[in-house]
Amino acid sequence: MRLTLSCMQCLQENGRPGGASQIEVRDDGCYIATCLSGHKTVTVLQQHKFEVLFEIGAHAILDGYYREAVSSFTSSLERFYEYTIRIFLEKSSGSDDLFQAAWKNVSNMSERQLGAFIFLWANHFKETPLLLPTGLITFRNEVIHKGKIPSREEALKYGDAVLDVLRPKIKKINETLPEQVQSSSFRQIMASAKKAGTSQGVGTMSINAILGQGSSIEGQEKRLEDHLVLVDDMRIRLGNLQEYFNQMQAPQGPIMSPDEIRDFLARKFPELVAVEHNDPDGWAFFLGPAQQEPSSNCIVRAVQHSQGGTQFELSVSSRLERTEKMVMFCGNEDALRQVVDAQLRIYRDHL
Repeated sequence: MRLTLSCMQCLQENGRPGGASQIEVRDDGCYIATCLSGHKTVTVLQQHKFEVLFEIGAHAILDGYYREAVSSFTSSLERFYEYTIRIFLEKSSGSDDLFQAAWKNVSNMSERQLGAFIFLWANHFKETPLLLPTGLITFRNEVIHKGKIPSREEALKYGDAVLDVLRPKIKKINETLPEQVQSSSFRQIMASAKKAGTSQGVGTMSINAILGQGSSIEGQEKRLEDHLVLVDDMRIRLGNLQEYFNQMQAPQGPIMSPDEIRDFLARKFPELVAVEHNDPDGWAFFLGPAQQEPSSNCIVRAVQHSQGGTQFELSVSSRLERTEKMVMFCGNEDALRQVVDAQLRIYRDHL
């Protein structure tokens, strides 16, 4: 599993990010990359470890590593127990100190961690928490401790069962303990940023995780199989993102103005609706009547740059990656057509 990072210093200096960097997931959640211009970027992932671990499991299934997927789903569940225990203790004590002192005694004992979770949950919510069925616990132990090699179907079934355990609990905690949830997220970001060991600015990013926001389809929570389809397609799209940047930035003749881009898109993509954009001047292109956030249907934007030239935003990719994907457009009509077509496909597949 890899994350896609863009250089925001290039955006500030040149009006465009310095391409996309593919970086492997790290345990500390802190990512350092250097763009082609030599700028060092420090980025912290906002997702909690249990969310990241579940995504790693999803990617493992796509790559055919079903045993590793079961292991990652299991680790995700265990780290959620830790996350929840920490929130409960912060709620009762008013700080994170009690958790830090108590966790040392059980940090290497998963069964005791599970017991602590069960009783703290029961004490706070006056109910016993739903856990994995006994049959799947046996299956998990056979995979992790006895070397069982599961099938794809078994890995999917186990992943869905973990989702069924996690989702209602995440929702309940978010609704009833919002201050502690926010504090936990802030504490994680600060701890990860500290790992960078630098005084330069640190950015944050979020991934489109199945346990995160926006993980539902038409009001229903999607199953793991549905998520795998989206992840697989997204890996292909993001893998080609650097190529799209190169196409847009490669000098290939006279630079098209925002108005020329509008005229071209009106001919080649009549389904797009051009809406005039001010400050900076240009055009935003929507798939049908314009809708704004959080359900925006903006596909691309073309605006004048303050120092000349045309800036072009990949609006769909920007929303999916939650970071602005803006380039200085120097390509020809063919490059423009390819990029807009790619953004439309991503929008129709994912949003």
